[in-house]
Amino acid sequence: MILKRSNLYKIYFIILIAQVIVSGGCSLFYKPPELFLGENGEELTLESFARGIRGEVLYPLSSTAKINSPFGKRWANFHEGIDLKADLGAPILSSISGKVVFSGVYGSYGKMLVIRRGNLLTVYAHCSKLLVIKGAFVRRGEKIAEVGKTGRASGYHLHFEIRLLNKSGRFVAVDPELFLPS
Repeated sequence: MILKRSNLYKIYFIILIAQVIVSGGCSLFYKPPELFLGENGEELTLESFARGIRGEVLYPLSSTAKINSPFGKRWANFHEGIDLKADLGAPILSSISGKVVFSGVYGSYGKMLVIRRGNLLTVYAHCSKLLVIKGAFVRRGEKIAEVGKTGRASGYHLHFEIRLLNKSGRFVAVDPELFLPS
């Protein structure tokens, strides 16, 4: 059986549409919001979670800084945090009170800290110096590290992430600006 060129285009178009539907890459198709687990295990949307703890998350530097790179799509990749421009050695403050669950070197993140409070993680990367160890409890506003450019970084900055536990049991990166004071 020989297919006409016009039929081949139709088949190609159908395959293309099917790929868009499967990947969820088209805004014409409804994608339900991801649900996260709150402090008491209740299912919350991102907006509800952020609204519930707004004012409890502290800015991670002693003064506000220029965001060099925002959360979201960046070139061909997805940037899972925000990059805050700062000088070498500038103090990094814990945004939340919680337990240090990671303190060390982690691939392209360089020297990195992860602090957990319930179903929320804060990540601080590219540090020049880490001042707390795994297992320590830190208070909101406590100096925990210093700004650097370790790992894959082109200049001095803090890469800051907030991750929430979703209902599937995975910590997922969300836009930190939703939680930081304005």
